[in-house]
Amino acid sequence: MDAKRFGAFISERRKEHHMTQADLAGKVGVTDKAVSRWERGLGFPDINTMEPLAEALDVSLLELMRSEMQTTEGANVKKDEAAEKDGTVEMNEAAEKNGMAEKREKAEKKYTSAEVTEMMQSMEEIRKQQQHQDKIAGYLAIPVILLIVAVFKFSGHANLGGALFAGLLGAGAAVSGYYLWVNREDKESKRIYGFFTITLTGIFFTICSFLVPDGFWEQHRQEASLITCLVNLAIVIYAFGFAVKRMCKEKKNPVLIAVVVVLEILITAWTLHGFAARSIENAMGTSKGDVAEQYATQLLLNEKNLEEDWIRGYSYVQIDLHPDIYRVGFSYYADQKDAEVGKESIYGYDIQVDSDYKITIKEGSSAIGMDLWSEKIEG
Repeated sequence: MDAKRFGAFISERRKEHHMTQADLAGKVGVTDKAVSRWERGLGFPDINTMEPLAEALDVSLLELMRSEMQTTEGANVKKDEAAEKDGTVEMNEAAEKNGMAEKREKAEKKYTSAEVTEMMQSMEEIRKQQQHQDKIAGYLAIPVILLIVAVFKFSGHANLGGALFAGLLGAGAAVSGYYLWVNREDKESKRIYGFFTITLTGIFFTICSFLVPDGFWEQHRQEASLITCLVNLAIVIYAFGFAVKRMCKEKKNPVLIAVVVVLEILITAWTLHGFAARSIENAMGTSKGDVAEQYATQLLLNEKNLEEDWIRGYSYVQIDLHPDIYRVGFSYYADQKDAEVGKESIYGYDIQVDSDYKITIKEGSSAIGMDLWSEKIEG
C-alpha cells in the first residue's frame, strides 16, 4: 500500500462528507494529529482502527484498503462472479424472494475469499511498513548506545549509570535525526523532530565536554576557532539563503532582496575577519593561557628569588567553572643547595585574565601547585 495515496483517499472522503480532521478523529477514537499524519502519508492507522475509519468515511473496508471507490457495476459483477464460487448467490436470491431487504443488504456486504485474502495482505503490509522505521531506529540506537557507553566507561569519566545516560542521550539525538531525515518533506514533523534533534544533541555535547582534557582548547585554540567560524558561517549562509528564497517566492521587492544579500556578505566577511584576527593573536602567542603562564613565571622568580634555570617544569589549565581563571603550577629548586642535590619544590597560582588581558592574582600557594601537579602525574 502506498501511504501517500492512502492519505489522499482519506482526505478526499473526509472533505466530501464535510468533516474536519477533529470530527473524523472523534468518530474513530484518535487524535486529530493522528488523522493529520495519515492524510500527509506519514503512517497508517492501527489495524483495529481500520474498520471504524471505513465506517466514518462511508466506504467498505476493501475500498479503504485499495484507496479507491469501487464502481457499482464493477462491484456487482465481481460479487456475482465470486458469489457463484463461494455459494452466496443462493443467499441473495432467497433474500430477494422473501423481500427481506435487511438480510439482502448484509449479504451484499459479505466479502469473497479473494477479497478477504487481499485485505489480510494489505493489513500485513501496513503492519510491516509501520514496523520498518521503528526497526531502523532500533538498529541505529543500539550501536550508538554501546559505543558511547564504552567510551565514557573506559575513559574513566563516568560510572556505568552515567555512561548509560549519556548513551541514551546520544541515541536519542541520532534517532531524532533519522526521523527528521525521513520526514523532511513534512513541515510539522520537521519542526518537531528538528527541535528534539537540536536539544538532545546540545545536551549530549555538553556532557561530552567533560571528556575533554584540561588545557585541550588552549593547545588547539586555532583549530577550535576555525571550527567555530565555519559553523557560524554555515548557519549565517543557511539563514540568509532561506530568507532570500522565501522573499523570492513571495515576490518581495528586489531592493529588499539586494539589501539582504549585501548584509549576508558583510556578516560573512566580518566572521572571516574575526577568525583571521584570532589566528594572528594565537600565532603571536598572546592567548590568555600563555599570558597567565608568563606572568606567573616572572612572579615566581621575583617572589622566591630564583634563577631562571632553577625552574624545572610548569603546567597550566583553565578552571572549568571560571573560564577567565588559569591555574599555573611549577616545579623548581628553592636554592643552590636544592639544585645541587636535585630537591624540587612545588608552587602554583590562580591567575585571572579577562577579555582586556587585565591580570589579577587570585591566590598563590604550594597546595595549588601540588593539586595541579598531581593531576598531571595521574593523567
